[in-house]
Amino acid sequence: MKDSTLTFNGLSDEQIILVASQLVAATCASLPPLDDEQKALERIQRLFERHCQDLLAKRMNEIAQMSAGMDLR
Repeated sequence: MKDSTLTFNGLSDEQIILVASQLVAATCASLPPLDDEQKALERIQRLFERHCQDLLAKRMNEIAQMSAGMDLR
C-alpha cells in the first residue's frame, strides 16, 4: 500500500476520522472483489482501524513533540 503524505492541520479529531473513513472507502473501492462478504467486511474494518491508529499515532507524536519543546516546570 502506498504511503500518504496528507496533512491535517487545522482539522478537528472528528474531521480527521471522517477523512480517514473516506480514504478507507476509496481504498476498498479499488480492491478486487472478495467472494466471501464476511471477509470483505473484516478487511474493510481492518483498513479503517489501521487508518485511525495511524492518525492517532501521528497526533500523539505531534503532541509529544510540542510538549518536549515546552518547559513544564
